[in-house]
Amino acid sequence: MQRMSKISAILLDAGATVTPEMKESVKRIGKDFEFVREKFNKDKVDEVSDALIKLYQLFDVEPVANRIMHDGTTPIQVKATTRTKQHQELWEYLIPAQGHAQTVQGEVIRITGRVSHEVLDNGGGNWDAEYRKMLDALIHHLSSGTPLSPALLQEATDLANRLRNGYDFDAPARLSELAVLWVLANPQPITMAQPEYSR
Repeated sequence: MQRMSKISAILLDAGATVTPEMKESVKRIGKDFEFVREKFNKDKVDEVSDALIKLYQLFDVEPVANRIMHDGTTPIQVKATTRTKQHQELWEYLIPAQGHAQTVQGEVIRITGRVSHEVLDNGGGNWDAEYRKMLDALIHHLSSGTPLSPALLQEATDLANRLRNGYDFDAPARLSELAVLWVLANPQPITMAQPEYSR
């Protein structure tokens, strides 16, 4: 990151023009860093953070706010109003930089996010038995606590079955919506046990 900020300063001093695409790239770098900050190498985190601040200044970009993670005990609240934005808000609030979520609520969001990414962004190229185990766990979670209604739980099961081979491109979005509905119906955090899958 330090090299990036130094090279950027040199190029801008030499007359390079800041474009909207450059600003978006700096924002994306900031969001990516904030997502992993808690797990970042403790010896380097301040150095990288300082370099990122220089990038924000060089490109006149509003700094990305530090990520605030859910504490695992307080009720889970969502401010966004659309299911897609609610899923993204819950992802940022409940999902750690690596490993499974601390709560079942976070895990249903993590599973649907991982499945969506694998199917929609990777075309199911890495799909394996671990993803099928994740889908099984998802259906189990959606039937726990205050479960989805029988009709919605059946819909989730049907969607998971359609995804068994990792190739249904319509199922992930609806499965993510159903995960959000379950989290909204279960705001009191449920501690997540070690899952039986490794993804």
